[in-house]
Amino acid sequence: MAAAALAYRAETARELDALGAEVEAWKPIPGQRLAGERIGRRIQILARRLYPAQMGELDVKPPQAPVLAGAVAKRLGLDERSFLLFYAQSNLQAGLAAATRSMSLSPERAHEILVSLQPRLAEQVEAVRGDPTASLWAATPALDARAHQQHFLHTRLFQS
Repeated sequence: MAAAALAYRAETARELDALGAEVEAWKPIPGQRLAGERIGRRIQILARRLYPAQMGELDVKPPQAPVLAGAVAKRLGLDERSFLLFYAQSNLQAGLAAATRSMSLSPERAHEILVSLQPRLAEQVEAVRGDPTASLWAATPALDARAHQQHFLHTRLFQS
């Protein structure tokens, strides 16, 4: 979310490229980094096709997903707060959807979790809006280790 907020506030293509490189550097696991690029590239292509007048020469390199999402939202004239609420909600829902497919988490329980996290999600959006640079960090060593191990598994729940 912090990267999306910083991209929303970026004034130049150079700032977006630097942010894309920073986001890429925060992703040490190739599968995660490449997935972020694939999604970002799809966002970029689709936005150019659907909104050619607003997107102009939008070409972020590397095309990390949160950077493209923020840049597209700004070019479409979306309100920053509304965009970040949507972005955070969308990411939370994606994580819960993955959990229902790979864990014994029922859709009902996923919705309960989603509803219970709404106040915290709104707080986080405001915190990121207050200082997006301070919010741009990653500290998920267990997740990174598991993501790295996934590449070497013979059977996986999700392909990356």
